[in-house]
Amino acid sequence: MSDITLPLGLPLLIEAVVRIAQCGPREYMPMTRVAPECSAPARYFEPFLQQMRVDGLLEGLRGPEGGYRLAKRARHISIGDIYRSSRVYRRRRLGAAAWLDGGLSDWPTSEIGRQIYPLLDDIDKKMMAQLDAVSVKDLLDQITSAGDGRPVGRVARATEGRAL
Repeated sequence: MSDITLPLGLPLLIEAVVRIAQCGPREYMPMTRVAPECSAPARYFEPFLQQMRVDGLLEGLRGPEGGYRLAKRARHISIGDIYRSSRVYRRRRLGAAAWLDGGLSDWPTSEIGRQIYPLLDDIDKKMMAQLDAVSVKDLLDQITSAGDGRPVGRVARATEGRAL
């Protein structure tokens, strides 16, 4: 197992999107409901969910009946999409240079670094392929499946040998 880890907040963002997906295709889920159910403050989620709206994953509605809903079907939103959207927000927030978006192999570095960064870029691509293999629908199916709660379908294949 690799020591490369995903951002600590990613599970919370995935949970928020899954909870929004549970709301139904025509309903908007308000942040006042999402945040407490995820045991995190609304101010944590809001900038990330706004970025997901910009990226076409969520739709937002302001006002007393407002909130968020999926912008497309749950089967068309992958965990990788959620991760990429959160990465865009973090890069923008941290003020990272635009050339970082090309990947680690574009990072100017020494001769040794030119050997290391393509390796890490390859690992990143493999990780993204695994994240893209699991959709929000797969997670919804897993949550609603009867039985012992073990992963089913694509979630089981993508996470084989690892705890969720």
